[in-house]
Amino acid sequence: MHIKFLLLRLFFTRKAATRNKIMLRIGAHFIKRGAGVTVGQAIPFKAMKHTKARTMFIDNLYYNFKTNTVTHTMSKNPVEGFTPKRKKTFSI
Repeated sequence: MHIKFLLLRLFFTRKAATRNKIMLRIGAHFIKRGAGVTVGQAIPFKAMKHTKARTMFIDNLYYNFKTNTVTHTMSKNPVEGFTPKRKKTFSI
């Protein structure tokens, strides 16, 4: 969906929405389209000091209007409700 149609739909279908709510909806739209990751996704992460890779989880995604970028934060612990459960694998 093009941004023009998104803006028109937001302005005309929701007349009671304030400017902040409209900006939040636009930011959510950009996060869904622009981010290559989702909240709770496991990502292998290797720091320079550590020898083995560590699994980090996407904790928060937000859209920054000033820099026009999608930013994220990472955590060491899985996010409850968003991280899918790991499948058990058996080796023979």
